[in-house]
Amino acid sequence: MAALLQDGRALVAGGDGYSAFNSAEIFSPATNGWSSAGSMTVAHALATATRLNDGRVLIAGDSYRGDVYSPSTGTWSATGYMVYSDLQETAAALLGDGRVLLTGGYNNTCDPTGEYCGPNLTNGAEIYSPS
Repeated sequence: MAALLQDGRALVAGGDGYSAFNSAEIFSPATNGWSSAGSMTVAHALATATRLNDGRVLIAGDSYRGDVYSPSTGTWSATGYMVYSDLQETAAALLGDGRVLLTGGYNNTCDPTGEYCGPNLTNGAEIYSPS
């Protein structure tokens, strides 16, 4: 997942559908180079990246909690626990009041017998409040 920072750099974090990572990097178009953005508090894959009104970035999805990156300090902090944990390919939208709406997505789980493993879709939604 990626988010454009206020200064024009791009934060790229996490992994793809096969592997979750807690690593993150920043791409600078001015130098055409990459630098480390440290490590998130948990690994994420197929999550969302949403720039908040204050310039921080929320990474949410595919984990039981989200992470917030502060470009001004270069540090990560954990959010509270998510209502719908482990959702992949969730949609996120920054609301006018600065909160973030997270909705939809799926998780790969198995039924109790182990006979069926696959995507379980959700129609749930939750709100992240930066305050």
